Amino acid sequence: MKIEKPKKILVIRVSKMDGVDPVEEIQKVIDKKGHCWFGKYGRLIGVKAFGKAVSKNIVIISKEGRTYKPYLFRRSAVQRTIPEDCCYPLYYNEFLRRISFWMKLRALPPYELDLADLQIVSSKMPLREMLGQAMSGHFICELRAGIKNETFV
Repeated sequence: MKIEKPKKILVIRVSKMDGVDPVEEIQKVIDKKGHCWFGKYGRLIGVKAFGKAVSKNIVIISKEGRTYKPYLFRRSAVQRTIPEDCCYPLYYNEFLRRISFWMKLRALPPYELDLADLQIVSSKMPLREMLGQAMSGHFICELRAGIKNETFV
């Protein structure tokens, strides 16, 4: 019998810019259209982040005061070109040409995720600790040893 390894988890960090809450804007588009394209600029997310070993459920963490709040989404597609259906937050129009990577997201039921349960795959360092030290906008994580979670299978 083959034992399936736990999936890796893509965690993307966002923060409010000019009073705009990216997660709130993503959720508005999903509520209206059923899905939303999340645009990422800056350092690209490597192809390994979308392999079979990585969960299709992703976590977007949004800075709220001194802490981060996790939101769970289902990734259904990735691409490098601007989505033709324009199902993305309106504020993206200001910097569309700077976005080099797109991920199609769908809503998942609300879920309580403790960021203390996640660690960075490469260093085994707790994600919560790394957030205060790293500048990266995304991380490949896994659940700490002994933590079970059916959301990321």
